[in-house]
Amino acid sequence: MAFFQRTYAPLLAGAIKAKWYVVGITVAVFFITVLVFSRMGGEFIPTLAEGDFAFHCILPQGTSLSQSIETSMQASRIIKGFDEVKMVVGRTGSAEVPVDPMPPTEPMVERVAGLPQIVINYKRNQIANYGLNIEDINHIVSTAFAGGEAGVVFENERKFDLVVRLDSTHRNNIEDVSHLFIPTADGTQIPLSQVADIKLELGPAQISREKAKRRIVIGFNVKGRDVQSVVTDIQDKLNQEVRLPEGYYYTYGGTFENLQAATKRLLIAVPLSMALIFMLLFFAFNSIKQAALIFTAIPMAAIGGVFALLLRDMPFSISAGVGFIALFGVAVLNGIVLVSTFNQLEKDGMTDTIQRSYRRHKNPPTTRADDRDCCFTWLHPNGSINWGWCRGAKASGNPS
Repeated sequence: MAFFQRTYAPLLAGAIKAKWYVVGITVAVFFITVLVFSRMGGEFIPTLAEGDFAFHCILPQGTSLSQSIETSMQASRIIKGFDEVKMVVGRTGSAEVPVDPMPPTEPMVERVAGLPQIVINYKRNQIANYGLNIEDINHIVSTAFAGGEAGVVFENERKFDLVVRLDSTHRNNIEDVSHLFIPTADGTQIPLSQVADIKLELGPAQISREKAKRRIVIGFNVKGRDVQSVVTDIQDKLNQEVRLPEGYYYTYGGTFENLQAATKRLLIAVPLSMALIFMLLFFAFNSIKQAALIFTAIPMAAIGGVFALLLRDMPFSISAGVGFIALFGVAVLNGIVLVSTFNQLEKDGMTDTIQRSYRRHKNPPTTRADDRDCCFTWLHPNGSINWGWCRGAKASGNPS
């Protein structure tokens, strides 16, 4: 502690002599910090190097579940062939919006079309000539290919519906539909192709809804930039160059939505916490002046935190926000220790503020404990330095 006191005392003397310059420079740096922070961008959580990789296989529209599982297992077997790989975890399907960190790709648009469908367009004149009606034909087609109830089977006291349909070998393709025989009123049978046009068309693969409204998801992954600035650029571009039809609008989800929700909570929690801190300081010292003096440590502490993020080329994140809250608390604690010491010196008969400052640093035996408290409480939030500077795998400590 003696080394720190010998170093700090001359600096304190110079700051007291040029106090207005120091205050002016500090205020200017604070406003620069606010400007830097406003352009820093934001992430929900920082990307951590945990030694794992996430990738996905995009299969054709309409791929069966069994084929998806087989493809996933085959990819797992290939990856496990590398000696460096310890474990592979697979997942079939995906969430409605991409939230996992995937390699950067082109924007992926949710496919809403492309599912092959057999379309039957009835010839009403032909149907009338044969004395048929569309309802009866629909029932025959449905029973032949989807199955229809033909009776009831009893087994002791249990009852089961008897469902009939064509054998699987006769319901595989469009020709089977065309050659389906329809009985007429005179007892003859005609193929369905005589009373309908049957063709293969691409129809909707899925119709997704959210809050009773249709929606299409466009997903993409970000690399080398923060999510907030990317979404801001997208919003500006769409507003300038794209005009949606009436009733259409954009919403932004994924990690950006999580960031917005968490930021709104912080905008409520942080001011409320600051107000409670100021109130507790006033109750502790019974002085608005001293409470305000200690409270100025909060914006001053933020200067170092913002420039530390800037030095590491890291955007603001919710993890960093939690770290800032811890930093503010320790800065207030240091201020409390300092002001309490000054008040005690005043009670001991030293009324001049400048003399109290010199006395505190020229008389180590009486103030060494206070200086040690300030130093070690300052070191507590700076444990995040280890997290901020580590880059290797498994360097994923708690940022707060």
